[in-house]
Amino acid sequence: MNITSGLYEHMVMQRNKNNFCDQKITGTAAPSRKITAVDSRGKELFAVTSDKNGSFSATLTSWKCGGPYALSLTDGSSSLDFTDLWVGDVWMLAGQSNMQGIGNLAQAPAPLRSVRAFYMDDRWDIAQEPIHNMRHAKAEIHWVINGGHDAFDNDTAPVIKGVGPGVFFAQEMWKRTRIPQGVIASAHGGTNMIQWDPDLRDQGENSLYGAMYDRFCRNGGKVAGLLWYQGCSDTTNDAAEKYEARNLKLFRAVRQDFNDAKLPIIMVQLARTAGAYNSSREALWSKIREIQRCLPQKLPGMLTVPAIDLENNDTIHLTSESYHILAKRMADAIETLRDNKKTPPPIEPGKISCRYINELQEYEITVNFKNVIGKLHSDGQLPLGFSLHHSGEESLPAVPPFRCKLRGKQTIISVGSELGAKLAYGFGCNPAVNIHDAAGRSLPAFGPLYYRPVPRTTQMISRVEVSEPVMGRDDYDSLMPTAEALAAVKFSEFKSDSIYIDPQRLTGKGAYHYFFRWQINCKRDISCVILLGADGPFRLCCDGKEVAGYPRVANPILPDEYSIPLPALTAGKHEFTMGFGGKSGNAWGFCLRYTNPDEILTVENESLDSDMIPELL
Repeated sequence: MNITSGLYEHMVMQRNKNNFCDQKITGTAAPSRKITAVDSRGKELFAVTSDKNGSFSATLTSWKCGGPYALSLTDGSSSLDFTDLWVGDVWMLAGQSNMQGIGNLAQAPAPLRSVRAFYMDDRWDIAQEPIHNMRHAKAEIHWVINGGHDAFDNDTAPVIKGVGPGVFFAQEMWKRTRIPQGVIASAHGGTNMIQWDPDLRDQGENSLYGAMYDRFCRNGGKVAGLLWYQGCSDTTNDAAEKYEARNLKLFRAVRQDFNDAKLPIIMVQLARTAGAYNSSREALWSKIREIQRCLPQKLPGMLTVPAIDLENNDTIHLTSESYHILAKRMADAIETLRDNKKTPPPIEPGKISCRYINELQEYEITVNFKNVIGKLHSDGQLPLGFSLHHSGEESLPAVPPFRCKLRGKQTIISVGSELGAKLAYGFGCNPAVNIHDAAGRSLPAFGPLYYRPVPRTTQMISRVEVSEPVMGRDDYDSLMPTAEALAAVKFSEFKSDSIYIDPQRLTGKGAYHYFFRWQINCKRDISCVILLGADGPFRLCCDGKEVAGYPRVANPILPDEYSIPLPALTAGKHEFTMGFGGKSGNAWGFCLRYTNPDEILTVENESLDSDMIPELL
């Protein structure tokens, strides 16, 4: 007689809604043989008969939450004894290295008798780190990913790391519920969403999803929920674009394959990474975090918990203490999904508003946060973590805020320029953040989100032709870029590395002015507006006709200070010319971009090509 699924020594069986086990057990014996199960007192638990091929199945329903229980199986000629069985909640652990666990074993939690783990070597025992014991994994896929069955042959160093959030979580749930807890280890470091594709389920132990599903089936086919921590390996352009769809596909497949349409799912938002990165990488890490934060809006019965504030053990993995904090947040999320009214959901940004304070000449952005326990605080330090960004999917950094104050459940961010259109918290790979509620729960990383209505806009012009300085005059009349005035000067290409067109200032040389010219292309007939900032007098023409002129302009350059409606532009190329007064060396230059006030950006439509604004040439 042999057990093939549903029964292991030291295991935890998943309870049902009535707090009893409902455990399916399968095995093999001689054909047409009666198999009887009795408990430690000799009470019959079930009796079934194997089929003509020797297979049998039974359902154990007699035991309520708790343990330990024992049973004996006999088929008349042989018997099997199991003496340390429990009934409670079982959790599937999956994802990559921060679920597998890289914390120092010196800070591992002390084992508890009522918290068990199904290790990678297919045995149940008291949960003691490392539970993802890769050196003894049974599923072939883990050896393939590690590089073969000889992957650890020459690794003689002692194992000093291996703590993850799973055991901490199970122990936290035991402390809160006094119900036995079990975790099934199924994560693998460095893995991406393609490797977790549920379409590979039928490959069994030769795929990550198949190996996880196989472990689910062999433990009775029921779990209390899925704990998922993954995303680092998908911070590339192509993978980030598909990350939301791939996660939704995975979670829906899990619920279908696990026969539970409402299976609780807890996702961890990516923490920090302190490795080498660039501006593109910064945006991609934030894009993944924002997808993770928003997924519960598209999949009821799941929640995302933050990790952006937690301490790292190396460039990308959390410390053991951080895993402990994270585990409590995951337990809070499960309590929320179980409708525990004492535990609110994770903190989320709510309404964001922006106003201009004229007497202070500054903008004030107010973010209202939902689900805050008590008040927001930053441990007596300056609140850190907010950043401003330009519109568009690149979310390039804009002028940073110079002040942040906490007021109850609000943050008030002050900025000196409205050039930024989007607000973020915890942006990039390695942000400094420190805002929590009274229960120590972190704000999630979010954004960049639009904090005011923003029309679709081009980037600032950065490539123009500039004339040689015209010395001796900078009166308003001399700034008109007539054909004769332009023909009388020599032009050269000028490319700016900043948002400003700032040719050389001539100090101590007296009066002078410059002429500029550039072109745009319209894909169709359009109406648009120029947003311009300058600190010197200017006159601006489109296709030889004056469209704006300002004789008195003061320092500093304020981006978008002047809004200049243009006449209808036909499809094709158009030339702009400008005369700009140097103010005897006191004028630096100007910045200019084109916008369409009728097309308001959202996070969903900002990446779409538009023919409603010109192309900069």
